[in-house]
Amino acid sequence: YLPKPDREISYREVLRLVLDGLEPNDRLMLLDGVRLDVAAQLTIPEGEVFRKNPSARARACARELADLRKFFAADISHPPEMEGAVQVPQVLGLCASHLRSPTQAITVVILGSPFYVDADGAFNMLAGYVPSDQHLRVTTRQSVYGTANRAGALQGMTVHYAYLHEAFEHAEHREAVARFWSLFVQCQQGALASFAASPTVVFQRATIGVQDRVMPVTLDERDREFIKRRIKHVPSEISGTKTNRLPVLPEALPPNT
Repeated sequence: YLPKPDREISYREVLRLVLDGLEPNDRLMLLDGVRLDVAAQLTIPEGEVFRKNPSARARACARELADLRKFFAADISHPPEMEGAVQVPQVLGLCASHLRSPTQAITVVILGSPFYVDADGAFNMLAGYVPSDQHLRVTTRQSVYGTANRAGALQGMTVHYAYLHEAFEHAEHREAVARFWSLFVQCQQGALASFAASPTVVFQRATIGVQDRVMPVTLDERDREFIKRRIKHVPSEISGTKTNRLPVLPEALPPNT
């Protein structure tokens, strides 16, 4: 559900990864972030001729690259609120359970909005709302963000998130969203290693194998309400990520609002 300019940029970065970033015998799978189906997949052929030879790779993977191009060229109708949507919990769960062997190391690059949204709407992160830490303490039956029954599910997974646009309401909102996704991945023993708007930067970090977490996070023991809330902007001459604590959160809504 990416707009055309974002699809074109994403296609160029994925193509660059295929032709000049992956190693021989590396496998790439392109997953639709809403329909959750595999749109394209390919394996870089073995042999030294394919190690640093984009032309040889392009010839060998011509059919797969055509599938990749077709996917990014498709303009799929969707509700306005679904623009750029990626169902991150479902995508990562599918990658962990079906697209790798158990505990196999895997790198996942997400291209799309940093705000979760689905047709039901109960857990949407639109309009500046961020789920509380309590969502992470419950099971997936209680929240789409639940991790209580998924301990270790993302072990060996490194996630790089390119959210494409700075659509956050303010710096504290961005920090809260980055913290939440960091916690969501970390609670399942994975690592969120990139969180940035630029797909070029994110793909570079993925290509060189960055695995360090993008920020240190722990669950806030005081945050026990099962709600989602808006993050307050705190004016300051100097901004930046300073602590694991959330700013004051004045407006709270239950998940089904």
